[in-house]
Order: sequence, then C-alpha cells, then structure tokens
Amino acid sequence: MRDIPNAIKYKLNALPAATLKALVDFAQGNGFTLEESYNYYLQNPSILQKWCTIEPLPNNNSNYSAEELQVIKEMAGNKSSITNADIKRVSGRYGGQGSIFSYVTEPDKVVQTSIGQSSGKNGYLHDIFDTNVSSNTAQSDNNLYMNKAKEQLGVNYYGLRALMPYISSTDVMPNNSKIHTYIDLNDIK
Repeated sequence: MRDIPNAIKYKLNALPAATLKALVDFAQGNGFTLEESYNYYLQNPSILQKWCTIEPLPNNNSNYSAEELQVIKEMAGNKSSITNADIKRVSGRYGGQGSIFSYVTEPDKVVQTSIGQSSGKNGYLHDIFDTNVSSNTAQSDNNLYMNKAKEQLGVNYYGLRALMPYISSTDVMPNNSKIHTYIDLNDIK
C-alpha cells in the first residue's frame, strides 16, 4: 500500500514531459508518439518526476511482526532467498486464495505481497518492490490476472493484482523510486 501513492505520482508526473515530447515529434512530422514518449519517461524520469518522487523508506525487520518474521525465515530456509517454490511450500499457493483483507492480516500472505520472491546473501534478504511488465512472461501473467479479475468481479486478489501494473511501481522504473526490503535473517529468533 505504501508503494501506490508514490508510484501513481511518478507515473502522472511523466505525462507533461511525454506530452510535450509527443507534440514536438508531431510538429517535426514524426507522428504523435504519446505512448512511446510516456514509456520513455517511465524509464528516464523528467525533472518534474525527480523533484516530486521521494525515495521510499525501506522495509526491514522492524516492519514485520514476530509471526511474519517467522514466515520469512521459514520461506528462506537455510539460504538467503525466497523462490516461488518456497512460498508454495509454506503457504500452499502463491497468491489468489482468500480475501483482500487476508493479504494484510495473515502472516504468510503479508510476506507474499510485501516481499514475494527475493534474493540476498550471507543471511540478508533483499528485495525491490515492483510489478514486472517488460518481459513476455510478465505480460502473459498480467493478462491472466486481468482475465481472472473479469471473471471474478469484486474486491479480490485478482482485481488488485490486475491493477498493479497501472498503480504500482514497475520493473521499467528506476530502482531508487521503489521500496527496498532488507531483512536480517540472523536477527530472527
């Protein structure tokens, strides 16, 4: 939830520069390229985006309850990473089950949505929160969530996940505008 306001502001502040660039391109006879210009400024922030975007506070051990930290430790096992298989091993499934409310109250689901798959080393887990949009696999996954959301209308996981490419940080945005997670696995009792 902390990501959404900053990501939306970042994305909205890409529009003025993208519109200006598209108008200049159009005036030069290159066609009206608003979508291309907008995608350019998602990856290369304008002065307005840099000025209005904050560097979000990182997640660390103090952001999680004792129960959530135990889930993180169980998912990471004896390595400094969490994979899709680790999430499934602990939770039985990755996403899609339960109400939206359960994703902010149940420890394993809180971990799924705030960290998810991650990497690290030497007892430290690191993650950068974003939604993948640039690869073919990500586009396919995002279409799947959109179709599921259309099938199961309402406030549910599928609806939220279908909106994520539009309302949250994405993999094409610079990492300094995203929430970073640093978990010291050695500090979890």
